[in-house]
Amino acid sequence: MKGKKKYKRTLNRKIIFLSIILISVPLIISTFSACIKGNISLKDNLKKDNSLLMEQLQNNIQNFVNSNEENLDEFSKDPFIVNNLNKKNMEKSIVADFQNYIESHKNVTYLYIGTKDNRMISYPLSDDLGQDYKPTETKSYKRAVKENKIIWSKPYKDRGTGQYVITVSKPIYDSKNTLLGVVSMDLSLENISTVVQKINIGEKGYAFILSDDNTVIAHKHKDMLSKKFNVEKVNKEIASKDKGSIVYNLKDNIGSNEKLATFTKIKSLGWTLIGNVYFDEIQRQSRSILIQNFIIAIICLTVAIAIAVYASKKFNMTINKLLESINAGGNGDLTVKCNIESEDEFGLIAHNFNNMVQSLGNLFKEVKDISGQLAEKSGLLVSNAEETDATSDGINGAIIEIAKGSNEQAEETENILKVATEFGAQVNCIASDSEEININTKKIVNINKETMEIVKILEENTEDNVDTIHDVGVSIKGLDNKVSDIGEILDTINSISEQTNLLALNASIEAARAGEAGKGFAVVADEIRKLAEGSKQATEHIKYIINSIQQNSSKTVQVVDKLKETSSIQHSSVKNVNIAFKHISTEVDMISSKIKAVTGSIQELDEAKNTLLDSIENISAVSQQTASSTEEITASIEQQSSAISQIANAADKLTQLSIVLEKETDKFKLN
Repeated sequence: MKGKKKYKRTLNRKIIFLSIILISVPLIISTFSACIKGNISLKDNLKKDNSLLMEQLQNNIQNFVNSNEENLDEFSKDPFIVNNLNKKNMEKSIVADFQNYIESHKNVTYLYIGTKDNRMISYPLSDDLGQDYKPTETKSYKRAVKENKIIWSKPYKDRGTGQYVITVSKPIYDSKNTLLGVVSMDLSLENISTVVQKINIGEKGYAFILSDDNTVIAHKHKDMLSKKFNVEKVNKEIASKDKGSIVYNLKDNIGSNEKLATFTKIKSLGWTLIGNVYFDEIQRQSRSILIQNFIIAIICLTVAIAIAVYASKKFNMTINKLLESINAGGNGDLTVKCNIESEDEFGLIAHNFNNMVQSLGNLFKEVKDISGQLAEKSGLLVSNAEETDATSDGINGAIIEIAKGSNEQAEETENILKVATEFGAQVNCIASDSEEININTKKIVNINKETMEIVKILEENTEDNVDTIHDVGVSIKGLDNKVSDIGEILDTINSISEQTNLLALNASIEAARAGEAGKGFAVVADEIRKLAEGSKQATEHIKYIINSIQQNSSKTVQVVDKLKETSSIQHSSVKNVNIAFKHISTEVDMISSKIKAVTGSIQELDEAKNTLLDSIENISAVSQQTASSTEEITASIEQQSSAISQIANAADKLTQLSIVLEKETDKFKLN
């Protein structure tokens, strides 16, 4: 047929296409998202590792600085050196001490003292300084005296070894604070350079150290030593911050350009520690992650497509079964059944389709039966119409008599309605007043309930307050006892401090008797004495505070006792108020019940009044309607005669239609 529409079976392809879209889009998004996050995570981890290595290197160098400063400080305060520095015959003994120290400290290359009178005491001995050499004219001597503290020089190359060294110096004063000279140590940076060379950051990253003028003093690649680090971008960042990180480009012997530099400063030396990371390492790892994620995504997509193809075939088979059953039903076979046993939506559709076909079959059977009965009944309808026409003439006379009686009844009903309306107005006034009384009574009951709840809460809060005040009193008394115990402990500590002070004094006296051998013990005894005096002062201060706390806690106990008395009085008052409100509530409930009873009676009376008025109004309306209806019935009966003849004609047509309907139902296949 030309008008028949053709349908394409493309559901299978649509399901597969939709499945691919639904799976591939999230996979692509998640793959790229994972790569981006992985790249960021790699950068963050490299930054953290780089910063951690720089902190470790900083700690190592700071330990190197602290250790040498402590040793130099001991030399500047050594009683043997201070007492014998101006004695030329004791120089050999001092040099012997220097020799012992250098032999036990491999990083110290030169240890010397420049005296105030331009003598040079050193180890190793220096014969190449010349007769005109004056230690007091050197920069390190002048700077140490001027700043009066330990000072560090800039790194420089030792003429003898060619290695980088650094000099640390400190002035020497006698007991009268008179300048005796400056003691200095030349320290090799070889150990620090070795540590820096061993640091590996990532696969190719490395660390290096810059002096305050951006000269490389330690580097993984030795050819970079003594060279200026001329990267303006990095130098500006270092000059403005104590620590941080920056990305910069610089070609090196590896050939890579872009790097991430993490730096931190050692202020006491003016050094900057820098760790370099190559960005191509991050990019290489990111590419590896991207490839792995891409392979996983392809595998997942392949599996998903296979599942989608299998599922779509299953759906297609089920849909074909449904289409076959629907086509059979569309061609008039109402005995067809769709056999799909699955417990899903397809099973539900098949079940509902079978029910629909069964219902249609039953419907057409009933239609066929009814069409036969309809032809039979239409014949009876024609004969009944003729009989009805004859009966209507007799009814017309009786209705005229009924109309007269209805008019008289309507007049009497109107008189009764006027009297009942006046009675209803009085009942409405009574009902309105009683309703207002009932509303006011409910308000009183609600207010009384709210007040009782508030009083109950107040009573509970008062009881809680009494218990809390009692607990506070017990806690404060316990605190007062604990404070007294602390005072006794402080007295004991004070006594121990005094005994320690005496013992330290005795130890100092014994150390002085021991001479040189007891000097170290004398220092320890003096420190113990200072600690004992500090402990005594601290315990006296704590004792003063404890006494203040005891005075305040005693006052607090008195206040709490007074508060307990007041709370007890308040509690009893609240209980009395609660009892009074309970009596009021009982009386109000009795009044409310009486008012409810009166209101109920008035409402019943009002309802009865309304019923009476409605009944009278209905009677009046019915009487009037009866009168008018009888007139209408008379006219209707006349019209009925003509209508009955029309019914007879319609019955003939109905008989013909029932025959046509029976022929159409015969076209369907029924059980």
